[in-house]
Amino acid sequence: MADQHQRYLNERTGELERRAARADYWSLTRGPWYGFLFALPILALYEVLAGVYGRVVVNGADGILSRWLIPLMDILGTGRLGALVGLTVLAGLGCWAAHRHQFGVSDEARVRKSYFIGMLIESSLYALLFGAVVNYVLRVVWPLPALQVGGSYGGPVFNFAMSLGAGLYEELFFRVILMGGLALLLHHVVRVPVVWSWIVAALTSSLIFSAFHYVGNMGDVFSMHSFLYRFIAGLLLAAIYGLRGFGIAVWTHALYDVLVMVLLGGG
Repeated sequence: MADQHQRYLNERTGELERRAARADYWSLTRGPWYGFLFALPILALYEVLAGVYGRVVVNGADGILSRWLIPLMDILGTGRLGALVGLTVLAGLGCWAAHRHQFGVSDEARVRKSYFIGMLIESSLYALLFGAVVNYVLRVVWPLPALQVGGSYGGPVFNFAMSLGAGLYEELFFRVILMGGLALLLHHVVRVPVVWSWIVAALTSSLIFSAFHYVGNMGDVFSMHSFLYRFIAGLLLAAIYGLRGFGIAVWTHALYDVLVMVLLGGG
């Protein structure tokens, strides 16, 4: 009888620990520290490839953000790489400090390598489903044939670099800076309720995100069909960012663009 009771306690303890681990995964991987670390490989690989192409490959959002680096480059007397490394280190320290502030020095503050595998699987699944979900919503809103946006701007390596840059810098600019900044402004300055501030910020940033793809020499020819597709895609990425954090939004966006621009060759 005592052995059965002990087995029951062990099974119950194991189940509680598994539930806690699942809860930890969803909580921790949504946070800034895991998101920052998860996005680092894409940043590093994109910067290497952009350097190889002499920055001809620069993503549009990267071009906007790069202008902010110019004063820092002048002050430090370094090139883009030096300024970028400095900003990355500062961002990393900020994410680490935020993580430590939330979880202290407990076991929760440790980085669990297995979680990054889960984040990669999760992002890959979202990327595979992304186009189908956007097209489903688009057919409800605008009943026309399914659409696949994107294009083939160069060879596979060039398009791969473009995909990485879009995933990283567009999420940083449109979701973190634009959507996040607008939501904070609406909530703390205009005193809009927090839920509505994020809804308005998501709608506004997604409209700008969609319009952004028709600007400049590499901009697409405007059509309402493709505009709505990108607007819905922006809303979906905003939801992923809000619910699952920066890192998973970056990888989802980048992997989807790789699928469209490299593996499927645009369209």
